[in-house]
Amino acid sequence: MNILVINGNSKNTSTTKAIIDELKSVFERDGISIVSENIGGNNIRGCISCDHCRNVGKCVFGDAVNEIAPKLEEADGIVVISSTYYTSSNPTVLAFIDRILFSTNFEKKMKVGASIAVSKYGSCSPSVEEVNKYFTSYGMPVISSTFGRTIHDSTELNETSLQSVRSLAENMSFLLRCIELGKLSYGFDVSPYERTQR
Repeated sequence: MNILVINGNSKNTSTTKAIIDELKSVFERDGISIVSENIGGNNIRGCISCDHCRNVGKCVFGDAVNEIAPKLEEADGIVVISSTYYTSSNPTVLAFIDRILFSTNFEKKMKVGASIAVSKYGSCSPSVEEVNKYFTSYGMPVISSTFGRTIHDSTELNETSLQSVRSLAENMSFLLRCIELGKLSYGFDVSPYERTQR
């Protein structure tokens, strides 16, 4: 099993690095490989609803979305880390997750999704929910954690924040194993996703 981690923090702070390191330590302990991609500083535009992807299975814009799509196809789960601008996720992250889920033809059902929001000031719960709504729209189980998966950006993560990241990774690891067991033991399968119009 493997996890794709999307780093959507444009400044790539020590906080984000600590989050990824903590995720990696739990996943690797449980025999799950991790691939990390940094998209926060990329120029990723939003969807224009041109429907090019419906015919060819990839986005008309040749950017990080098309480059990372094969890694998402191979992954059993995805963790999206987003910096919070004012009260919303990094727009680059939202454009990326919107397009990578819609423009690709491979099945997303039962790929496990999780989100972590990082903010220097105030609440970043809305950022978590913004990303999670994409997962729920594609039949992807959403992983819970402690304290809402919101982490305040500082020079060093406190134990409460580290605990929240560990809890998320452990829950994700457990559910991935449950899904794998279901597929092996009970003939679990998913019907193809019925793609809707933009």
